[in-house]
Formats: sequence, C-alpha cells, structure tokens
Amino acid sequence: EPVEKKPLVATSSLPTAVQVNYVSGGGAANLPVRVSALVKPKWVNFPDHEGFSFSPPQRQDGSDTQDNDEGARVVADKLPLTLDRHGAGQVVVEPISPAPAPRELLLEASYADPNGEVQTLRSTQTLWPAQVVAGLKTEGWASVGQKIRFQALALDLSGKAQADASIEVKAVSRITTTSRKRMVGGFYTYDNKTETKDLGTVCSGKSDSRGLLLCEAKLGEPGQVELVATAKDAQGRPS
Repeated sequence: EPVEKKPLVATSSLPTAVQVNYVSGGGAANLPVRVSALVKPKWVNFPDHEGFSFSPPQRQDGSDTQDNDEGARVVADKLPLTLDRHGAGQVVVEPISPAPAPRELLLEASYADPNGEVQTLRSTQTLWPAQVVAGLKTEGWASVGQKIRFQALALDLSGKAQADASIEVKAVSRITTTSRKRMVGGFYTYDNKTETKDLGTVCSGKSDSRGLLLCEAKLGEPGQVELVATAKDAQGRPS
C-alpha cells in the first residue's frame, strides 16, 4: 500500500510499503520481493448524482479511452526489494505520468513462500488529477440551431458538491464517413473515417453551492457533438 494515507492527487512518484508476515506469527525477515505497478483508466460514478457522466473524452478516432483496457500502462516492472528483519520494506514507484482524468493504480508484490510457490499481493488505488471531479448532464439530443440546456458539475473526491470551482465546457463535433468498396466475388468492405472539429468553449463560470454550473448553448453543427467539462481545483489543476 502507499506509505502516505491520503488521496493520491497529481502523483508522479509513489513511495510504496510492503509487509509480509508468517501465518504462525512474525515478519518474513530478509524475504526477496518483486514489486510491479500498472496504471489503467478508471470508471468514476457517484450514486448521489445519477444521470451525470464522469467518463473521460473519446479518443480522436472516436473510440472510448476505457474500451478493452486501452491506455493501460506498466509503470514499474518487478522492482527488486529485500524486506528487513520485521518483514517490511519500501520501494518508490515512478515515474507516473500525469493524466486529465482519474485512473486506477494496481500495485503488486510477488514472492516465493517456504514451499517455493510464488504468491502475489495486490492493492488498488485511485490516481486523481486534481482535488475536484468534473461531471456533465445533458438531454442527449437537440435540433441544429436550437438552444440546448445542460449542467456541469464539480465534486470533491468523496462526491460532495464543490462550490466556487472554475468550470469550462468545450464542444467537439465528430463526423464519421463510411465508404463501401466492392471486393472480388461480389462482397463489400466498409471503411470508416472519423473527422473532429473543435467548436470552442460553449459555457464557463463558477459552480454554485450545489456544485452546479447551469449552461445554455446553441450548436450549429449536425451529427455527434461531444461536450467536455473541465473543472479546476484551488491549485489550478484540471480534471
């Protein structure tokens, strides 16, 4: 587990503690251990704010950053560690690259037990980009040229409303073009091409006592439009 017992916010280096004890009692003195760490996308959900999306933006190609564990990355690979006479030890996991959305950090420590079998310890932590979490709630559809209403939300890491947080909402138009090609034997193949267009900032301001920023905007682009909310904490770190 992490040495410090506090939320991991904008963490680039993580001191990690390992403790192994014998079932019969006492620490596993001088035990060789290997420590690994993996960072991957994390789904964030707060039951008190049903209907709000806390998912990260899509990739440029239109796929979601969460699909099939895409974005998973090893940050530590079998770092060697020898425990002290109390069965305890520490190792630093680094570097951890910054990201604009919450992620999951999986820590693993492996060692050979007295029978020679490899055992693995696991610990899962959340990496937060800031002390604030951004959320967004929309009606889901609108006609081109008509005003749409949506709500941006700022929460703290425990899911409580965060007042007076700076929030900005940008819009991105995503158009997918499909072309059909005839193959030998009368079969067809389909090629998809996705183009994105930045529509700029459509809403910005400070959250109220409920953590909300009520927005209204007019979008002139047909097709799929993605709204991306960014909230900043008191230190100016974006999420």
